Amino acid sequence: MSVNRPVPDNTIVAISSTIGLISMALNLFCFFLLVKMRRIYALRIFTVLISLQVLLTVQNFHFTVLHVPFMYVALGGGYCIGLLCEPHRLPFSLQQGTTVFLMVNISGLFMVLLFYRHQSVLSPVSILKLGKRASNATVSLLILGINILPLVIVRNILLADPEQKEILLREQCPKCDWIEKHRNYAVTSAED
Repeated sequence: MSVNRPVPDNTIVAISSTIGLISMALNLFCFFLLVKMRRIYALRIFTVLISLQVLLTVQNFHFTVLHVPFMYVALGGGYCIGLLCEPHRLPFSLQQGTTVFLMVNISGLFMVLLFYRHQSVLSPVSILKLGKRASNATVSLLILGINILPLVIVRNILLADPEQKEILLREQCPKCDWIEKHRNYAVTSAED
């Protein structure tokens, strides 16, 4: 927050990108293993696992290379220094909305995976066993329901007044130098 940071931004970006690229290699290796072992999975479970691995890979690359956020919970915001933030000025709020979208969909896919596994171990005569249509409807409702949070964030981004952002930052954090350093930042009011 102050002008004197112990570690320069370039060092932080280099460390974050290195971590991101190493974990990206691991993600791609896991993706390869999933494809290689596809015969042992039921089609629905394999589809969810592949979707999950793709989302994990995209989320990892976005968070550690493209976004690199610095969150300040007390402010309800923060700033970012990744490849899409500082040089290209893709709005911080949009970056954060993308991160939340990816994270909630990863969580949703885990729930879908648990649901499919639960359905596969139930006896065919169990009252909890759902038919194909009910199963598809349940999964669709779960995915739609979990995406409400990213939609609320996108709504807040679209309705936000850019001038209010600066006033809010100066009120909530007088010591923050984000405006002077031309940071790509966002803050939200307590009401949001």
